[in-house]
Amino acid sequence: MPSKLQTVFEQIKTFWGGLSTPKRLAFVTLTVGALVAVLVVTTIGSRPSMAYLYTDLSTEDAGAIVQKLDGLKVPHQLDNGGTAIKVPEERVHALRLELAAAGLPRGAGVGFELFDKSQIGATEFEQNVNLRRAMEGELARSIATVEGVHNARVHLVMPERRLFAARGESASASVVLKLRNAGAFGKREVAAVVHLVSAAVPGLGRDRVSVVSTEGLTLHRPNSDATGVGDLADAHTEHSRAVASQLEAHVREQLERVVGPGNADVRMSVALDGRSKERTEEHYEPSKTALRSEHKVEEGAGAEEAGVAGVPGARSNLPDAVVPDTAPPEEALAGQPAGAGGGTRRTHTRNWEVDKVTEKTLTPPGGIERLSVAVLLNGRYEDRDGAQVYVGRSKAELAKLEQVVKSAVGFSAARGDSVELQTLEFTRLDGEQPPTAPVGPWWMAHWKLLAAAVGAAVMLLATVILVWRRKRAKKKAAALSKRKAQALSQGEVPVASLGAGAVGEGELSPVEALLDGVALKSQALELAAHDPATAAVVLRRWLNAPSAAGTPARS
Repeated sequence: MPSKLQTVFEQIKTFWGGLSTPKRLAFVTLTVGALVAVLVVTTIGSRPSMAYLYTDLSTEDAGAIVQKLDGLKVPHQLDNGGTAIKVPEERVHALRLELAAAGLPRGAGVGFELFDKSQIGATEFEQNVNLRRAMEGELARSIATVEGVHNARVHLVMPERRLFAARGESASASVVLKLRNAGAFGKREVAAVVHLVSAAVPGLGRDRVSVVSTEGLTLHRPNSDATGVGDLADAHTEHSRAVASQLEAHVREQLERVVGPGNADVRMSVALDGRSKERTEEHYEPSKTALRSEHKVEEGAGAEEAGVAGVPGARSNLPDAVVPDTAPPEEALAGQPAGAGGGTRRTHTRNWEVDKVTEKTLTPPGGIERLSVAVLLNGRYEDRDGAQVYVGRSKAELAKLEQVVKSAVGFSAARGDSVELQTLEFTRLDGEQPPTAPVGPWWMAHWKLLAAAVGAAVMLLATVILVWRRKRAKKKAAALSKRKAQALSQGEVPVASLGAGAVGEGELSPVEALLDGVALKSQALELAAHDPATAAVVLRRWLNAPSAAGTPARS
């Protein structure tokens, strides 16, 4: 009795022997692929999932952390040239807490942890040097937290304080920044770094801080004098360039909508006024007056006593107000007898104020003094006899575009602004197509490719349909031939049925019997060769079959 193992082998052998060659290849391929997939999944699943513990580490911090991980028997991997460390993912948070308790990572340089251990016998000079090192390290760590800064180094110059110094020296600082993206590090970030350094060091002003990048770009330049003329000049030049760049971008964007991308080149020079102006104006309105002040004095004397005023005989000492309002001074004095016992004195003063308006105008620096705009426009390329021919732009078109440019930049003839537009052929590289503005839908520019693709698709579809129909016709003809041969060999179809006429249900139709005569003949010969006895019976029946006219069959 065969064992179960032998039975299984026999079944496998029988199964394998019943497969065709294509099926065997497919079976082997699928089996090998499944085994490889299982091995890969098993290998990956057995490995611990690694995650980043820290990235962008300094050399000192990376070495200290690796040494600590080795002491903790933690598997780890170094990445990015030793600046990143990977550990098992499930232990990332616990290891960060443990390393933080150990003071890792410390960052670039040393900070105030330098004073954690007191040094007995250290001199004052050593203490001052350690203080400066600690301040530099702490400032570098703080600056590295600013967005866009990868690493920083700070150098401080702190002069020694002296009691009898006629002139004290100011502190200064130099900062070197390693930026992640120099283009995204702007004025705001530089000002933040300068303010941070100047506020952290006693006696250090903003004009004594220098900031440079590792690419050799000066981000902040200290003033050469106390007046700040250097910074003002740099700020004025930078502001002028910023205004020119902004106007250039606006004009170029507007022109490219008309002439197409890459067909306009704009250059602009902007002269800004760096002076601050103050103007005061006073305007008077004579028709508008108002009473500002009024002074009125009235005096009277009794009948027994004569009033005395001024020096006798000096008329200039007499007040004008003694004269009545209705008579001249001479007449008033003449009507009053000298030495009379009574008199009256009146003084009336009125001050009138004229309406006045005072205007004070303060103009800050940065106003535009003059604009100079130069614009180059590429012409058009027309297809003539299969070749691209350059055609310049017309004067009317240039005039319209010039008006557009003037409106965009705020042209002013009073300032002496100038705008110049020229159309010239732009230089093209070898093999570069002439830049033209897109015209019409996208499919119009690629209609040839689309037509070729559609034609290829139609031809492919027609070929597939033709091949399918030919295979179907061959299968149908083969099936009919086989049915005819079987029917003839069994004597189910009379010879007369091969001619014209109708047949009953279950019999071959005359049309089907007459199809593919060559195939029928070859099939009949093949059957006769394999089964001569059957072929003899068929021939005998054919010979003994009655004719269509009703002739009796021969015995």
